[in-house]
Amino acid sequence: MLTIASVLGGVVAGGLLRYAGITRGSDTDVLIKFPGEVLMRMLKMLILPLIVSSLIAGLAQLDAKVSVDEDHPGNDLIRLGIDLQLTSCAIQA
Repeated sequence: MLTIASVLGGVVAGGLLRYAGITRGSDTDVLIKFPGEVLMRMLKMLILPLIVSSLIAGLAQLDAKVSVDEDHPGNDLIRLGIDLQLTSCAIQA
């Protein structure tokens, strides 16, 4: 409910600013983009450790005798997770 109210408030505020004749300039763009960039960087810093810890927890729960087998599907999932993590890190760098 709060999200819907926030979106409606943003639409109303944007309409009022446009009606008042306030236009977008380079200063306005910088002021709007800065909080968004900070938020995205904070989310990236939180998500990466969560994914790594999930992979480690999943690996720790595998049975050692069964997971040694090369055909075990858990090995494929672990490899896929590690590959995706490394690819994500390479893209972000």
